[in-house]
Amino acid sequence: MEIRFLNQKDCIKVEILWTKLIKPTPPHLQRYKLSFFDQLSEKEHVTLVLFYANNNFINNSTIDERLEQSLSKVLAHVYPAAGRYDKDECLILCLDQGVSYTKAKVNWETKMELHNFIILIRDMVNKVAASCAKASPDEIVSTLVNIYNESVRSPEWGGNDEVDKVLCSSMCNFPLHDTEFGLGKPALLFFGAKDTQMF
Repeated sequence: MEIRFLNQKDCIKVEILWTKLIKPTPPHLQRYKLSFFDQLSEKEHVTLVLFYANNNFINNSTIDERLEQSLSKVLAHVYPAAGRYDKDECLILCLDQGVSYTKAKVNWETKMELHNFIILIRDMVNKVAASCAKASPDEIVSTLVNIYNESVRSPEWGGNDEVDKVLCSSMCNFPLHDTEFGLGKPALLFFGAKDTQMF
């Protein structure tokens, strides 16, 4: 997978090294009945990617083992997270299918500069603020939708079918970024829903 920035020759290449299923330990908890409110809630698939700086002093295989063991221990307490939803019976089948754990390598450094991207974001924020200031409360939602549709189709935002649209979010300020997972604090955090990419 490649992530290419507009007007830049460089791109970030992501190489998937391997993927495996991490499974919870208790085999006796196989059926988890959903509550009425769980059945009504929207289906969400939340992706969480933690980025750690390459530290030559730490053995990568040790890090992998610690992350796998930690995930397995956590799943023992929240085992429905590793199950599969059965819509006919409105329950989660906890048959030890596991959660996908993927290791990848990225040729990117945090010191890479994204000037064009930052300028586009600043200009868009100014445009949205100016448009919303002029609009009535009833018009604000339609104004935001129109601005979003215009921006994703515009050439400077990569308005074609070959470019994946990316949303920027302040979720990087979510407390997970400051959480110690036993390997130090993550350098970056990617947190998004199934069909949404976020920076």
